[in-house]
Amino acid sequence: MTAQWQNEENEKVFSDDFYSLGGDLSGKIRNIEEVKAEEKIQTETKKIMNLKFLGTAMCLLFCAQLNAQNLDVKTLDGSIKVSSRNVTTTQVFDENKSLIGEVKDEGDLSKLSDQVVKILSVETEAKSVIVYADDVDRNPVELPKAGENRWLIPNAQKLWIEVRVVDFEKNIFDSKRIVVDSTEPAVDPDVPDNKPPIDLPGLRVMMVVESAELPNLPRQQIEILFSEKVRMYLNQRCELGKDGVPEWRVMDPDTIFPEECDLVWCKALKRDRDSVPWVVISNGKTGYEGPLPNTSDEFIELVKKY
Repeated sequence: MTAQWQNEENEKVFSDDFYSLGGDLSGKIRNIEEVKAEEKIQTETKKIMNLKFLGTAMCLLFCAQLNAQNLDVKTLDGSIKVSSRNVTTTQVFDENKSLIGEVKDEGDLSKLSDQVVKILSVETEAKSVIVYADDVDRNPVELPKAGENRWLIPNAQKLWIEVRVVDFEKNIFDSKRIVVDSTEPAVDPDVPDNKPPIDLPGLRVMMVVESAELPNLPRQQIEILFSEKVRMYLNQRCELGKDGVPEWRVMDPDTIFPEECDLVWCKALKRDRDSVPWVVISNGKTGYEGPLPNTSDEFIELVKKY
């Protein structure tokens, strides 16, 4: 009885130890599986994060390239023409001194200057374009607007220019900087000298014709010299001299003046010429010197510019 009980006790202890050992092994196996599962999750998470980072980098690179394609900043050669027009206003009053109307008389257009300039050109699909400019002392310089996405760049000035473009709808956000070196205004060969040939106020015209060659001139050019239409136009437009005679002349290049040269025609005749017949036009602010036009109408249209 005692032996049988002892065996049963031993089996029970062995069974308890076995189940205790099995429980420990099962717990350790579960712990190993959990660790492996966590490591797998971390590995997959790193893969996802790497993919996200790669995607973000590619997106940034693509967006930068896309923005670069949507912004082009450059300088262009252009020109400006400055002119003025005098307007005379005549007011009309009735017997009660009440204003009943007015008459405006616009004078001829006077060209003051022609100048070759640089133009800042911005090509972009963005709606908002902002331009900043600084000089050599980092002082802000305002560039005059010259049309859609166009600005005038002052000559004889070195500028640092930054262009920023923004468009939320099209996802365009970009900027570009350029440096414009100071340059002297270029001379346009098609634009006459702006200094007046005759340094006196008012319109004056001198036609220089070689009298010996007069019969050989084309008939239409001869009409300029003797046409009633041209004479009447010049009489109305030209400044009156001290003697009351309109200030326009037809002169031979070999005309001899008194020892004391006058301030108008003597000096004008001494100016350089490339050929004859020649015409000199001056309004005291600017002028023209060049070959005599071919017809009376062309001559009048030329004088109208001054």
